[in-house]
Amino acid sequence: MNIRELIRSHGYDLMEERVLGGRMEYDLRFNLEKRHEMKADDSNYDFDIDGIHPVYVDEVSFNGKGDLYVTLNLISDDSCWDVLE
Repeated sequence: MNIRELIRSHGYDLMEERVLGGRMEYDLRFNLEKRHEMKADDSNYDFDIDGIHPVYVDEVSFNGKGDLYVTLNLISDDSCWDVLE
């Protein structure tokens, strides 16, 4: 599985991708199904569920089972946005 497939399998739409300064950056949005689930669960999120979230790949490696994982950080503040396995 490649990074694009991993991103999509975790409920994101890949809006744009680019390489800047040697790092992969993506503009992600939750897909329609994921947004619907998030709105239905009555949780309070500290981000816009319908928004586009610019992230970059911070780490790519393999977990203890040999499966690919990718750490995505927000471009705006370098905080961890998601870890995809």
